[in-house]
Amino acid sequence: MNIASIKTFLAVVRLGNLNRAAIELNITQSAVTARLDALDQALGARLLNRSRKGATMTKAGYAFLEQAEVIAHMWDTAKARISLPLGIRNLFSLVCDPSLWEGLGNIWLGELRAAYPDIAFEVWTARSHEAQGWLSSGVNDAALLPEPLTGSGITSRIFLEEPLTQFGTRARHSVKWDPGYVFVDYAPGSARNMPKPGPATRPQA
Repeated sequence: MNIASIKTFLAVVRLGNLNRAAIELNITQSAVTARLDALDQALGARLLNRSRKGATMTKAGYAFLEQAEVIAHMWDTAKARISLPLGIRNLFSLVCDPSLWEGLGNIWLGELRAAYPDIAFEVWTARSHEAQGWLSSGVNDAALLPEPLTGSGITSRIFLEEPLTQFGTRARHSVKWDPGYVFVDYAPGSARNMPKPGPATRPQA
């Protein structure tokens, strides 16, 4: 098993097709097949169901996917740390939720670059469940997410509090539940932490 086989597996999973993966990796389809066969043999299980229509993961493939992503990321990070240019003493790896990058994430990274010119920065985009695994395994140094994480070796702090404003099509008082209510799923955690709505009521005149 080698890193090329793992990256080939990830490409096939992402693209759903051996031929498209071959084009992206700039290798032949037979080379893709050989790498996948080598990976199956090394792990002792078939990771993908392959057919002319495409490729889908087996149960073993789902079990291996997260570890494959970690291995690939750690390999890329190791290469980046080894090949740092002259004058750069370290590499800081940040994972950022896509919804936060355009505003807060981009601004924060710009401030970090200005404050630490001798450090290189890389950014990965991911949701909370992926970020948790990457932080725990040491792939990333920090994460910017819309909800806190918990786990061994992980500490969270509030970076910014942003108010939410409810809008409606008509003026009315606040009520527990109303057909005109608009729900905004700000993050997976916020939906879980919200109380269940009560029966439909309307404000008394």
